[in-house]
Parts: sequence; structure tokens; C-alpha cells
Amino acid sequence: MTRFIRLLAVPFLLLLAACAGMPTEPVDVSLVNMSFEDAALFEQRVTLELRLRNPNDTALSVDGLRYALNINGQPFASGMGELSVTVPRLGETTVRVPGSVGTLDLVRQITAIPGTTAVAVDLTGTVFLSPVGRLSFVKHDRVDLSTLGLGQM
Repeated sequence: MTRFIRLLAVPFLLLLAACAGMPTEPVDVSLVNMSFEDAALFEQRVTLELRLRNPNDTALSVDGLRYALNINGQPFASGMGELSVTVPRLGETTVRVPGSVGTLDLVRQITAIPGTTAVAVDLTGTVFLSPVGRLSFVKHDRVDLSTLGLGQM
């Protein structure tokens, strides 16, 4: 019986040690910039620049990121990319991640601009950690166009 308990203790202790290094707070991911790279009939290629903030007391080794960007509750852009970046403990860094915007999604957003006073921007996705692990993120922002001199277009 004692041998059986020892055999069970080893995997449990390894699992406990692995969890000790996992972040306890979610990574804050925010949109810094979006640039259009290429245009085709049915999609536009974009690059999103995202800021990753690590509120944890241990550095995070990020090896990938997947995102979806909604504007005013409608799908706008999505993408994913392989990365090789370390976000320092209690620090931040920016990354560039490729993606695409469907032409119909772009047209829908452009035609909705007249009469708009604010834009809701929702960024969701997953940060992939090395060697293993993942952290989901959700970021809701609202841009008041009147503060930019663009209200009631």
C-alpha cells in the first residue's frame, strides 16, 4: 500500500510544481495600431500591433497569439501568429501579428460610420505560452468620436 501511495505522489508533485510557475493573473492585451498591408477582392491583409502587459511576478515566454477583433459588435479582423517574445515580470512589450479583414466586413463598418458618435472595439483571443500553456484574453474599449472631432459623421 505504501508503494502505491508513493507512485501516486510523484505525478502529483510534478503537477504541483508545474502549476507553481503558471501565471495567476491574466495578461492584458490591447490594440496599439492596425496597418493595412495588402488588398484583394475578398480580403485585406492587416498587421495588428498589440501591447502585452504582464501583471504577474514571473516572466512569460510567449510563442504564439490568436485574436479576433470586433467593431460595434460585428466581426472585423482575425489572425494568428507564431511569436518568440518574453514579457518581463510586471512589464510589457509590443508584438506585431498578421491577420485579415473580409471585404464585406470592411464595407459593413464603413457604411455604418454616418451618424456614429462612438465605436465599441472588442479584442479577444489566446496567448500561447512556452513550453506549454495558454491564457485567454478579452479587452473591451470604447472610442468616443466626438473627442476626436469626428462625432456625428
